[in-house]
Amino acid sequence: MSISETLKIYSERTRPMTRRALTQEEKRNVTLALVQATRKILFTEGIDAVTIRKTAAHAQLNSATIYKYFSDIEELILFTCIDLLRDYAEILSQELKKKQIEDSKELYLMIWKVFSKFSFQHADCLNYLFYGTHRHTLQDVTSYYYATFHDVLSDLPEKLQDMFRLGSIKDRNLELLSLVFDNKLEPKKLAVMGRLTISYYQMMLNEAIKTGKTLDSNVDDMVEDMLYACEEVLSLASKK
Repeated sequence: MSISETLKIYSERTRPMTRRALTQEEKRNVTLALVQATRKILFTEGIDAVTIRKTAAHAQLNSATIYKYFSDIEELILFTCIDLLRDYAEILSQELKKKQIEDSKELYLMIWKVFSKFSFQHADCLNYLFYGTHRHTLQDVTSYYYATFHDVLSDLPEKLQDMFRLGSIKDRNLELLSLVFDNKLEPKKLAVMGRLTISYYQMMLNEAIKTGKTLDSNVDDMVEDMLYACEEVLSLASKK
């Protein structure tokens, strides 16, 4: 069933005496309509422009509907930023198909290369996702997202699917580092290496936001700096 058909059915069922529970597919379509509407506002007007009323209007739903799916507009924005990572997952999947990577360190660096470029091109959204006011609920909202859209990671290896299902950027990076060192790095050292990488990433993300460096040449320079930091961290972690 298409989204437009679902929204028509939903509109009819919200009238008096015509209510009936939506199917899971219909609920998914309503959620997708809200996400697509939020995305449109994010990309054309920015995060601060997203409101309950404006999002509902773009989705052709009433404002009250949003509260049946999300606790507030901030949670919907967070959910939409998670959905944005669907684009990153597709890019990563394409890169993995181009080159069969066996070495775990090479894979780690390739993932950071793709992720960094995507992050710096969508710095406001990624900053909201990992460092915004709702980050304490990120794991719960992430779990809700992948329970709703369970098929969006199907093209990725299972070990990377597990990484995507984690909430915080810190946990995602630790998951990858554990794969690099085959869980043989002592926990304290792993944690320190993880913090070093994520601290540098946050600094670069803030720089992208402040300077508005969206040109490919500028982004590529920032990605190169991020990869250099990752390589240095891996080198430190490998020392006994």
